[in-house]
Amino acid sequence: AVRWAGDMLTVDELIAAFRSAAIAKADFAEPPRRDHQLHARMTSALHQLRQHGAAGESAFRALLDDSSSHVRGWVAAELLSRGDPDARAVLEELSRAPGPEGFNASMTLREDDAGHLSSPFPS
Repeated sequence: AVRWAGDMLTVDELIAAFRSAAIAKADFAEPPRRDHQLHARMTSALHQLRQHGAAGESAFRALLDDSSSHVRGWVAAELLSRGDPDARAVLEELSRAPGPEGFNASMTLREDDAGHLSSPFPS
């Protein structure tokens, strides 16, 4: 099916787009231009999910239990920036992982503790 510029993607399509971009991005995609494109795709998917109201929010929040730790990390950072207490437990678990993934989760928690955490997907 052909999509027109004004067509809204479904919640499932947006979740799939967010997941695939988060997994492809992993810790850092090369080259940097690709990394930025993937982050922009994640941001766009999240903002479009919010336009779906409660269904979009619920589907995004369900990604806290995703099989990919990369997806869980991004979702938890966004939800923690909104004050969601369940997101903190996910980040605490991720912070125990070795390498960049654990470091990123630890830094996110540190920023939150200091009161400086903002959305990784600004408008």
